Amino acid sequence: MGLDRAFFSWLRRVPNRLFFTVHAIHKHFDSFQQVYDERYQAKYGYWRPIIEQSVSAYLKCGDLQEGFARVRCPDCKHEMFVAFSCKQRCTCPSCHQKRTLLTALHVGE
Repeated sequence: MGLDRAFFSWLRRVPNRLFFTVHAIHKHFDSFQQVYDERYQAKYGYWRPIIEQSVSAYLKCGDLQEGFARVRCPDCKHEMFVAFSCKQRCTCPSCHQKRTLLTALHVGE
């Protein structure tokens, strides 16, 4: 029962709420990518293409302009738009939390 309550405490990512984070990534990611080989490659290894893909997906996560599904309740006929998520672990805090809670529900059964 406690896990069920934990699942419902998850909230979807709303891009406008995380304005500072998204703004910082938009502003600095290109320069980070340009200096990566010089500053960080010796310690962390070569630049992996998945890094750019992951950051790009994170920036699009939860944004209705990037795509959505229209959901309708069969009982009350209430409709709402649900933005697509990136489904990334570790990069996106919202998707990571959701996946963690779903895994906990599965393990708890």
